[in-house]
Amino acid sequence: WRCGVCWVQNNPSDFTCAACMTTKPQDVRYDDRRPSNFADGSDSDEDGNNEDPPGFSFGNADTESADNKRDAMEEVQSASKRLRTELARSDLELQTFVEQLDRTEERIEERFQSLVSKKASIDETHGDSNATE
Repeated sequence: WRCGVCWVQNNPSDFTCAACMTTKPQDVRYDDRRPSNFADGSDSDEDGNNEDPPGFSFGNADTESADNKRDAMEEVQSASKRLRTELARSDLELQTFVEQLDRTEERIEERFQSLVSKKASIDETHGDSNATE
């Protein structure tokens, strides 16, 4: 059956649309709008007709299903391509960020070593004040 809200083709055994969770139309278990004589398990209306309520349909269901599947597949492929592109861009941004972090870490380490050397030089020149106390 085809969902009347989002037009997704669903399995006949499904009671709700897989995409939008709309209840399957004309389902005795869920449809309060059916005449009360359908509740007794009878498939016929008051006049003995056992036809489904009037509705509309256009096109060939098999062709529409194939078209929908093709359209859905194209959408999935397009979304997949956009995601791969976005992932590649994010990956490049992450790689650039990691390289910047590495350079910053190297500069911090160099600065720290420079300060340790300066402290050692000062301690030698002026004596280690902590050692005399």
